[in-house]
Amino acid sequence: MSAFSWLYQKNIERRSGVANPAQWLIDVFTGGTTSAGISVTPDSALKYTPIWAAVNIISGVLGYLPLFVFKTKKNGREKDPGHPQSPKLHTRPNPHMSSQDFRETLQGHVLTWGNGYSEIERRVDGQAENYWPLRPDLTAPVLRGDDLFYEVRPAHGGESTFLPARNVLHIQGLGGNGYQGYSVIQYHREAIGLGKATEQYGSAFFGNNATPSGVLSHPAVLGETARENLRREFEDKHGGLDNVHRIALLEEGLKWTQIGIPAKDAQLLESKTFSVLDVSRMYQIPPHMLGEMSSATFSNIEEQTIAFVQMTMLRWLTKWETEIDFKILPKTHFAKFVIEGLLRGNSEARSRFYREMHNNGFLTLNQVLALENMNGIGPDGDRHLVNAALKPIEDIGKEPPPLALPPPPPAPAPAVPETDSFRPLLFNLCGRIARRETKTPIKSYAGHQAYIWEALSVAMETIYRVLGRPTGDSERATAKIAQEWREASEKDKPTDWKQLRDDRCDMIMGVLQNAFTNTE
Repeated sequence: MSAFSWLYQKNIERRSGVANPAQWLIDVFTGGTTSAGISVTPDSALKYTPIWAAVNIISGVLGYLPLFVFKTKKNGREKDPGHPQSPKLHTRPNPHMSSQDFRETLQGHVLTWGNGYSEIERRVDGQAENYWPLRPDLTAPVLRGDDLFYEVRPAHGGESTFLPARNVLHIQGLGGNGYQGYSVIQYHREAIGLGKATEQYGSAFFGNNATPSGVLSHPAVLGETARENLRREFEDKHGGLDNVHRIALLEEGLKWTQIGIPAKDAQLLESKTFSVLDVSRMYQIPPHMLGEMSSATFSNIEEQTIAFVQMTMLRWLTKWETEIDFKILPKTHFAKFVIEGLLRGNSEARSRFYREMHNNGFLTLNQVLALENMNGIGPDGDRHLVNAALKPIEDIGKEPPPLALPPPPPAPAPAVPETDSFRPLLFNLCGRIARRETKTPIKSYAGHQAYIWEALSVAMETIYRVLGRPTGDSERATAKIAQEWREASEKDKPTDWKQLRDDRCDMIMGVLQNAFTNTE
């Protein structure tokens, strides 16, 4: 809890009381009992498998999606991994939780209690340092005048703490006042209670050997003790799954008369299906994601999944993004979930989409590869391309202008051997000679010339052999290079070996270009 929270407690009344009880106080005394006789609370509802599946799916998807901080630019946006909040939102919001666990927890609170709260712990300079989830049953917004605060009650009694709105990250569902969401569980407790009652009935039904209640008839009048003993002995021998298909021995004229209706007539399975569909409607999740496959086909599952992303997940993702932008990030930055992977169709649909987007200039080749988690091809893949056959609509029907004859092609230049491929070899040799020249005083430039010739002769002979020229030409070229190198060094006396290396390498490449361009 923030160390300065007590500053905001003055002149603020407690929200919950006998005259104005909060929902958590009502549940303490009523237990959220439904017409089916089942107690339904946000915690107990999670024990109902369709509710668990729905909350787990939405929270899980929101938790594992990448969340990045972007910086706005004049011509677009770019990721800003260096922003102080980027690692907190993407990786670790506090020392004890990963970003995925944090988001799953808060979203789970929203889907059950209607609201997810997290205290924003700030440094002295106002920057968010950590994000701490708050229990939704012990936290509630309090509006006093134009100021919004959040009352946080201690779990074991004591005075409440009031946090200013800027220090609470609040994700809310549908609500009536704009600053507090309705609890889906509380508003739909009757439908959930019916589903849980159906489960309990099914468990009891199969626990009694899938046999509805019946009547044992005896020809004589039995006393109270005899009746109880007979009932208990019959249930012990023939009730439960362990006693399925056991033979019943009825003595002394006992008769068994079954009453009630079979499970098929009671439509037990159909009732469970309707309960799953109720949860599907509550959370806007396709039934097949909750395991209800009676109306699912291979052709519509993909479309239903994409609709789930567009109609359900985008709503929650936008709530998170706007709350983070408003309370955590400066106006020059914004948070964004990356959801392109969720919207993928099958390979044929993706191929058609990428082809249209690339051919019309909306996506570059590198952007298409990135969407498929593949590496780009370099700078050439960043160009936007369009179909050259497109033309303005007002030009349709007009006669095309006459084609101008192209100018005659220039005369082909003489073939130049590929000498640039030998630059790395000569670059290294020049570096070795340049280091020796600048680090060791030259006593004799004639001796230095001989050293240059010896260092380059083998490489020059190899180059001439590879390019099909006589070795005698290489000897003359090497001698010329050594002499020009000596004369230039003797005149300039260079001290920077790197600059000397670059200059001499360019000189040698020039000699080679001239030698192989000029015809003999």
